Amino acid sequence: MKHIVQCWGLFFTTLLLSNPLFAQLNLHIDAHFFAGKKILKVETTWDNYVWVLGENNFIARISPDDQVRDFTSFFADYSTKPFTDISSRSADTLLLGTDGDYAFLLMGEEVRRYGAETGLHEPKITSVAIPKQYHIQYHYSSLQWYESALSITTPNYSYGTDNDLEILPPDPANTNPMLIRQNDRKLLTYTLFYGETGMGGNCLGTEVSNMNLFVFHNGGGTLREVPIDLRATSADAIRTMYVSPRMRELPLYDDFAIFWAGNAGLNSLFNTRNCYARSTPIAFFDDKRVNAINELHLLGALTDDYLSYMLIGTDHGLFVSNESQKQQFSTQYHNTVLGSREVYDMESVSDGVPIEVNGMHAYAPFPICEQYMYVATDDGLFKMTYSIEAASYEHVGSTLYFNGGHFSEQTINICGSGNDVLTLGFYEDADNFIQWQRNGQDIIGADTNFVYLTEPGTYRAVMWFGCENIELYSKEVTVEMADTPKFTFDYPDTVDLCEGGTFPMEVKNAQGNYSYQWYKNGEALIGETNPTFSAAEAGRYAVGISACGDNFVFSDPVTVRFHRLEKPVSPDEDVLMCEGEPGMIRVTGYAPGTTKRWYRDGVLLHGESDTTLAVTQSGAYSVEIVIGSCSVRSDQLIVRFVAPPVAQIKAADEGPLCYGTSTTLTADHAAGETYAYRWSTGETSRSIEVSNPGVYTLVLTNAAGCSDTTEIDLPVYDPIPAPQIRDTVLCSAAHETIRMEAPAGYRAYRWNGGANSGRYFDVSAPGIYSLEVQDEKGCTVTTTFEVRPYCEDILIPNTFSPNGDNFNDTWIIGGLEDVAAVVTVFDRNGQIVFQSHGYGVPWDGLYKGRLVPVGAYYYHITMPEGSGFKGALNVLY
Repeated sequence: MKHIVQCWGLFFTTLLLSNPLFAQLNLHIDAHFFAGKKILKVETTWDNYVWVLGENNFIARISPDDQVRDFTSFFADYSTKPFTDISSRSADTLLLGTDGDYAFLLMGEEVRRYGAETGLHEPKITSVAIPKQYHIQYHYSSLQWYESALSITTPNYSYGTDNDLEILPPDPANTNPMLIRQNDRKLLTYTLFYGETGMGGNCLGTEVSNMNLFVFHNGGGTLREVPIDLRATSADAIRTMYVSPRMRELPLYDDFAIFWAGNAGLNSLFNTRNCYARSTPIAFFDDKRVNAINELHLLGALTDDYLSYMLIGTDHGLFVSNESQKQQFSTQYHNTVLGSREVYDMESVSDGVPIEVNGMHAYAPFPICEQYMYVATDDGLFKMTYSIEAASYEHVGSTLYFNGGHFSEQTINICGSGNDVLTLGFYEDADNFIQWQRNGQDIIGADTNFVYLTEPGTYRAVMWFGCENIELYSKEVTVEMADTPKFTFDYPDTVDLCEGGTFPMEVKNAQGNYSYQWYKNGEALIGETNPTFSAAEAGRYAVGISACGDNFVFSDPVTVRFHRLEKPVSPDEDVLMCEGEPGMIRVTGYAPGTTKRWYRDGVLLHGESDTTLAVTQSGAYSVEIVIGSCSVRSDQLIVRFVAPPVAQIKAADEGPLCYGTSTTLTADHAAGETYAYRWSTGETSRSIEVSNPGVYTLVLTNAAGCSDTTEIDLPVYDPIPAPQIRDTVLCSAAHETIRMEAPAGYRAYRWNGGANSGRYFDVSAPGIYSLEVQDEKGCTVTTTFEVRPYCEDILIPNTFSPNGDNFNDTWIIGGLEDVAAVVTVFDRNGQIVFQSHGYGVPWDGLYKGRLVPVGAYYYHITMPEGSGFKGALNVLY
C-alpha cells in the first residue's frame, strides 16, 4: 500500500539558528512515505529507484514516479531473522543482511543465499554493500565487474566477491572486529574499520583506541590500513563513519575528511594518514546521538569554488552545516524542517544516468548534479529538495587566471598579440554553460572556460549551473592594449655559416622606446637587450620586442647553423671500371644540406649534384661540397675503364672420364693479372677436382670487378661390369694348388696388383685376392675373392718307414716348413733320438748315424706362440 504525503507548491524553509547569515543551504520536504513507520535504511539506485528497510523486517521499493511496492512478505519466505542492512544498485537488485541467517541477494526474480556453504564463517551480518555506479568520473570500470561485485561483513570478517566469496584478511585465524560503512552512490566509497587487534597495532599506547582504517573509493585514492586514534574504546563504539574524498573525481586535491560518531557526539579528522592525529569532537553534537552522516555537493561544474555541506542525522533531527566546508570542518549546524524526528539513514541522489561511451559506462549529465535526497526517520521516509542562499556563492567567479597564473587586478595592460588568455575553473557540459562577454555583449564562439583577449574592453563570464538553476557572473576585468610594436626583421629561416664565423642580426625601423630581449632555443640570453645581436653559436634565435612592459611580440625565428666541412674521402688507388658498363662513385664525409658539384679533368659537370655520380668515361674526377659560403673539394680520383676478362676452362683429361675417376678443371687465362674465381660448385680456387658428369660454370672476375662467364660439359663413361670370381677352398698343409679363371672379354687382367697377365691365376695358400680388369676404353674395375682353408694347417703322420725304398722314407710334417717350431722325438725310455729347431729337413730315422729300431716313439712339437702337439710315432721297416 502506498503511503505518500505530497506537498505541492508549499516548501517548509529551514529553521535557522541565531545568525541567519550562516544558513546557506535550505532543505525542503518534497514527499513523505510510510508515515508513522520507523525506516532504518535507505538505498537509491542508478535507475532512480529507492529501497528501504524498516522495523520488523519491512522491505519496500519506490519507483521514479513514486509508486510503492511492498517486498516484506516476499523476503519473509527466505528468512525471519532480523534484517540488519541492505544495499542495491538497480530496481531488480537487493543485497540483504540478517542477524543469524547470513545474507541474501535478489537479482531479478531469483534469490541467492550466501551462507556457510559459500564460505561465510559467521551467520550474523553487520553490513552489506554493492557498487552503485558503473563509472566514476575519470576512473573507469567495466559493467561486467559491477554486475558481480559485492561485499559482506560479519563481526570478525569482511568478504569480497567477484562471483565467489573471498575472505579479508585471507587468514581466518587472524580475526579482527570490524565494521564496513558505505557512503553515497556518487563516489562508490566504502570504509573498512578494524578493531584494535588489527593490522595497525599500538601506535600511541593503551590509553588511546589504536584503530585501523581502510578507505577505498573509485573517485580518488586509497587510504590503506592507516592506524589512527578515533577516540573509541572498541569497534562496537563506532555507530557510523563517513569518509569524504573531497570531490576527488573533479581532479582537485587528494584530501580526505573523516567523520565518525559513537553513542554520543560527532568527531572529525582531516587528511589523517597516521596515528599521530587524533580526532576532534564537534561540540555542537555533544548532547546528541549521531546515526547517519552524509554530504551534499553543489555547483559541481566549478573546479575550485564548489560547495560542500555536511548532513548529520541524529536522534534530535537532521542537521546541516552552516557553511560550505570544502577545505575546513564546520562547527556550527542548524536543524532542518524535519524538526526533532530521529534520523537513521540518508542518501543524496544525482540526476545522471549511465550511458555507454567507447565500450565503457559514463554518467550524463554531470555525475554530481544533486537533485534531491532521501532521509530515513522514525516517522517514515522523506524525499527532500534543497535551495541555497545567494550569499553562499557570491565568491564564485572571483578567481580568474591570466595566461595560466592567478590574477587579482582589475586591469590588464596587454599588447594585443592575440595570445593572452583569461580562464575560469569551470566545466562546461550538457547542463552547465559558460559565455564570455566584452562590454556586456556576448563574444561569438567564446563558450568555453577560456577566452582570448584580442580587443580592449571589459570582460566577464556568464556561468549557468543547470543542476541548481543558477546564473552567475564572474568578476569583471578591464583590458587595455598598447600599440603593437612595429619593426622589420627580415632574415631567412635558416642561415648556413662556416665554422668560426658570425651572423649579425638587427631589428630595424623600430621606435626608440621599445624594449628588446634576444632568445636562443627558447631561453632568454642574459644581457642581450639591444636591437642588434651577432650569433656565434649554432641555435634557433629570435628577438622579443615590447612597446609596453613585459608584453613582448616575437620575431620569426632564425636557425643559424655552423659547418665544419670535412674534405670528401677518396680511395688511395685509382678506380677501375669495366668497359661498356657505367660505374658509380659516391661522396663520403659530407654534411647534410650541402650542395655537391662534380668535376672531370677540372671541368664542371653541369646538372650533376647528387651524392653519387654515374661515370662512363675515364678521367680525373673530384667533388666540391658547398653550403652557404663554405666549400671544400676532394682530391682527384682517377677512373680507368678496363676490358673485361675472357674466361676459359681447361680439363686435365680430355674425353669422357671413366666412371669413379676424377679430373682437374682449371681456369685458363693470361698470366700477370689478379682474378677472382667463382665455380658453380661454390669453390673459389683456380682449379677444382670433379668426378660427376654435368655442366660446370666459371665466373672469372678481374681486379676492376669486370666478369666473364664460361662453362664446360664433362661426360663420364658408364661403369663397366666387374668380373665375377667365386670364393673357393684349399688345403695348404697338403700343398694343394688351385687355378682361378677370369671371364673373357677384357683387354687386360691384373691379379693381386701384379703385372698384366692372362685370365688364369694359380693359388696355393688361403687369403683375400683381387682382380683388376681393363676394357677397351682403358677403364678399369676391381673385384675380390676369398680362398679359405678346409684342413688343419699342420699334418703330422703317425708312421713312416726309413727303409730306403724311396717311399715314405722320411717323417714329413705338412705345414711346418716355414714355422720356427721345436720338434723333439723320444724313445720309450724318454731318450731324445731327434730334435730340430725349425723343420726345414724332415727326420730320416737316424740317431747318431744309425737307424733307430722298429717300434713306437713319442714326439713333442712346440710352436713359437707357446702351443704344441704331442703324440705317438711308429717306425717301420
